[in-house]
This record gives sequence, structure tokens and C-alpha cells, in this order.
Amino acid sequence: MPGYWRSGYFSTDIYQCFIEDACLGDICAYSYEGPLCDTCINNGNMSFFKMPQKGCVQCNDALSSYIIMAIVNYN
Repeated sequence: MPGYWRSGYFSTDIYQCFIEDACLGDICAYSYEGPLCDTCINNGNMSFFKMPQKGCVQCNDALSSYIIMAIVNYN
């Protein structure tokens, strides 16, 4: 079910996701990965960072990322 996560198709351990929209049932939504779909994708082709109350937001370029991270860390 959307909003929930399990480690594998046959797993009977089902957990509610911290970010409901990140879990689509059997897979994580775009930009999310990992247990409970709680990690933002960060690889060579796509990079995202977690914003409070917004979830994973795509990094457009390095300068924008540094500015946003500075603002988030300041608050």
C-alpha cells in the first residue's frame, strides 16, 4: 500500500514511511531510495537533498546547493 515500506516482496514486516509520499507500495517514489524510502538519491546522474517539509529536492547546480544548505543549516 502507498505510504508503507517492506524490505522485499515476501517480507511480512511492513513499516509506515516517515514521508508518506515517498513510498508507493513496492517501490520508492522518484528521488527516494533506501529503507523506508527515507534517503534522497545521490549518484552521478541525479542528486537530491532533503528539505524539511518538502522531501527530496533536486540539486540543479553546486552553487544553488551550497546556498540552500547554508539557509537550511542556519535555521
